[in-house]
Amino acid sequence: MKFSREQGFLLPGINDRVAVVTGGARGIGEAIALLLSDQGADVHVLDLTLPLKGERHPSLTYHMCDVGDANSVDAAFTEIEGVAGSAEILINNAGILRQVEFERTSLADWERTLRVNLTAGVLCTQRVLPGMRRDRYGRIVFIGSSAGKQGGGPGLAAYAASKAGVLSLAKSLAKDYSREGITVNAIAPAAIATEMIRNLSGFDGGDSLPIGRLGDPDEVAAATAFLSSSAGAFITGEILDVNGGFIVD
Repeated sequence: MKFSREQGFLLPGINDRVAVVTGGARGIGEAIALLLSDQGADVHVLDLTLPLKGERHPSLTYHMCDVGDANSVDAAFTEIEGVAGSAEILINNAGILRQVEFERTSLADWERTLRVNLTAGVLCTQRVLPGMRRDRYGRIVFIGSSAGKQGGGPGLAAYAASKAGVLSLAKSLAKDYSREGITVNAIAPAAIATEMIRNLSGFDGGDSLPIGRLGDPDEVAAATAFLSSSAGAFITGEILDVNGGFIVD
């Protein structure tokens, strides 16, 4: 279910905010970007592969960016600042997943997974923090994974390690910046209906989940939007499970 202005559902504190969503051209990131836009934010999508111009959503602004490269990140945020101002909401969503037996995981694959899934969040967050600290306002949400909490399935060691780092990073940053009007939280989804999960070996369509189905990207987006709003101002350092009962803790 997607919450929208058409339904009369508006979260406070998102309208007119400048929001950046990494990996926002597809999947969960796209759902988040569209919902934040529908809630009134000026949304900028960073992605390495952008949709064709005729397939882009008119409410979103797209920027080609390798979020694991410091120079590319700096160039993208400089471009955003030139047209919209400093980012007030940052969604660190970009991520990759390759399922491969640990003993066959090359160093290049390991480092690429950590660079995209973890280091990218470091680079983007470092880039927006000066503006957020100056304005004493910021909402930062990391999209992690249940794999970061319980280790993931077979062949997902690199992915799980990177997502565990994401969850710990969010907690640490929350402690560092909560006194400056900046909240930092993470979402830990599991079994969301995206191309990424459908390609996993052992995929069962959500039958094994207590809720009996896969999650929808819009359900992750709804949780992310809440944490991005002023309604979530008293929540920081939290890991919010969106997993259909996959982990109950």
